Amino acid sequence: MSLDRWNRRFLQLTIMVWLLPFQILASSGSDDVVVKTLKATSGAPVTKDWPYLAYVTFYIDNKDGTRKPSGWSTRTEDGAEEDDVISIVPGQGLVPGWTEGLLQMKEGERAELYIPAEKGYGHKTLGTPGSDIYIPPNSPLIIDVEVIAKDSDFGVFEDNDGSGEDDEIDEDINSYGFPGDL
Repeated sequence: MSLDRWNRRFLQLTIMVWLLPFQILASSGSDDVVVKTLKATSGAPVTKDWPYLAYVTFYIDNKDGTRKPSGWSTRTEDGAEEDDVISIVPGQGLVPGWTEGLLQMKEGERAELYIPAEKGYGHKTLGTPGSDIYIPPNSPLIIDVEVIAKDSDFGVFEDNDGSGEDDEIDEDINSYGFPGDL
């Protein structure tokens, strides 16, 4: 793995580990996640079985119907220093609404996921005002995500440890401190 690829992986893992304390379980009876497709494809459905490469931008859905950038994006058009994909695994290290929305998408597709606060960060605050990322409590989220493809460089379902058996996603991710499925 090249140094640039390693640095990107390290940044991704750092961000995801930083986000973990703010995750909550979806409460029963909450609103549904809405997926608005921006670019449709005939790709394979996204599953919990693979990590996926994706471009992502987080927005906060204001009460007046406008949206405000939360300060975190992997796209230059939305404030990132450079376009860069991240590797995400539905059901692992993501708020429940993000996973729910991803599982309604296909590889190659771009969509906006409208996530009610109960399936996002709920009553928790993420970051601080004026920091690189800030999401106030009880904020509905809009996540603009483009699922590029399966992340075959992640090494899942390969015999990476020499055991003669395929390694599991949970083993790879948990070695970095991520939880299993939410």
